[in-house]
Amino acid sequence: MTEMPYLCWAFLYTSTGVNSYEFIYKGERYSITNTQAGICLTKYYNSNHQEYTNANDFINNALIGKEKLKDIVSQIQITGIF
Repeated sequence: MTEMPYLCWAFLYTSTGVNSYEFIYKGERYSITNTQAGICLTKYYNSNHQEYTNANDFINNALIGKEKLKDIVSQIQITGIF
């Protein structure tokens, strides 16, 4: 399993070349994508998504259900880094 804190901080440095992460939490698939507008958190097979303007906004406010992503990082499984 890849550590989530690295995932969050990777978005601070666009030179990493990382554009997207895919992960599973409680059997559900999600993606985090670095876009021109900022950072997008999306649940697969769901048209709803969350957009954050910068890494700090994402780290402090990204939610899965009612849980902050930063509080559940140890429970996710990274399945892809692109």
